[in-house]
Amino acid sequence: MGVNSRFGGHFVQGHVDATAILVESIPDGNSLRLSFRLPSPASPGDEDLMHFLIPKGYVAIDGASLTVTAVNDNERLFSVMLIAHTQTKISLSKRTIGEKVNVEVDMIGKYVQRSVNAALNN
Repeated sequence: MGVNSRFGGHFVQGHVDATAILVESIPDGNSLRLSFRLPSPASPGDEDLMHFLIPKGYVAIDGASLTVTAVNDNERLFSVMLIAHTQTKISLSKRTIGEKVNVEVDMIGKYVQRSVNAALNN
């Protein structure tokens, strides 16, 4: 993308921050609601990626940037909705319950958190 181009999407780097498990797939008209469970941090001190998931924010799942429709911190769940057009363009709609997907959380949220932590620790 050129610096003089209009930007109309999300910032996605293509890095995998974690994997999540598809736990629910519910048809909604011609759309599909998908819910995923993110594991708890592996070790004390590891970043909890749930902090970076907010409704109407974004998450990249298997490289596709999608809008988060719901977050349940207690259950460690987040949801997205695939409209009919998106279902034809990405393979996520073909995943089955229990499958793992690659997750990349909001890069800008990571920068904000790092900046706030640095400011509070000074």
